[in-house]
Amino acid sequence: MNVNGTNYTVTAADLANGYITATLDATAADPVTGQIVIHAEAVDAQGNVDVADADVTVTIDTTPQDLITAITVPEDLNGDGILNAAELGTDGSFNAQVALGPDAVDGTVVNVNGTNYTVTAADLANGYITATLDATAADPVTGQIVIHAEAVDAQGNVDVADADVTLTIDTTPQDLITAITVPEDLNGDGILNAAELGTDGTFNAQVALGPDAVDGTVVNVNGTN
Repeated sequence: MNVNGTNYTVTAADLANGYITATLDATAADPVTGQIVIHAEAVDAQGNVDVADADVTVTIDTTPQDLITAITVPEDLNGDGILNAAELGTDGSFNAQVALGPDAVDGTVVNVNGTNYTVTAADLANGYITATLDATAADPVTGQIVIHAEAVDAQGNVDVADADVTLTIDTTPQDLITAITVPEDLNGDGILNAAELGTDGTFNAQVALGPDAVDGTVVNVNGTN
C-alpha cells in the first residue's frame, strides 16, 4: 500500500487491526495554505490500482491567533510592581487588565490564573478584559504573585500574554517612626502652661525615627512634611 509516495506492507497485525498506519510529516504541508492531501492506493495481483474512497485534506495550523497581548495592573499607580496598602484597598483584591488582540471576538475565553473570563462586546470596545485577583494568593514569604493569562483559539492553539507580570503585595509599612514627645512639656502632664509654652506661642514635637528611616524619608506631622 502506498500513502503519499511511501510504501507500507500489510502485516498479519494490520489485518487483525483492519488498517495500516502511515506516518506523515507535517512540514510537507503547503507553506501558504497549510494543507496536506493524504492519498492512498494499493495494487492487486493483476496490477489493478485500488484507491482509497477519497483523498483527505488536512490543514496544519499550529500558530495561535493573536487573542491577547499585554497584562497591566491599574491599581499599581506608580508602576513600581508593588501594591501597598493604599493601592490595594480594604477588600484585599486587585484587578489585572489583559489587553485583547486583533483576533479576539465576542465569546473568546481568556484564562487568568486559572479563572475563565468570557470576552463581551463591552470588553471588545474597551480593548481589554478585567480579572479580579485575590492578594491572599501571593507567596507568603516573598509576597509575590505571578499573573499569567492565556486564550485558546478555535483550532485549539494557545495564545499567551506577551509576558507574565510579577507583582509584590506589600501592605506592611516599614518601621520609619516611633514615639512622639513634646520637650516643652517639662513635667510630662500633657499640659503646656505659660512658662512651658514661652512667649512666641510655638512648641516642638519630636518624632523618634525607626530603624528603617533613611536620609530622605519624609515625615508628615499635622499636614506638614
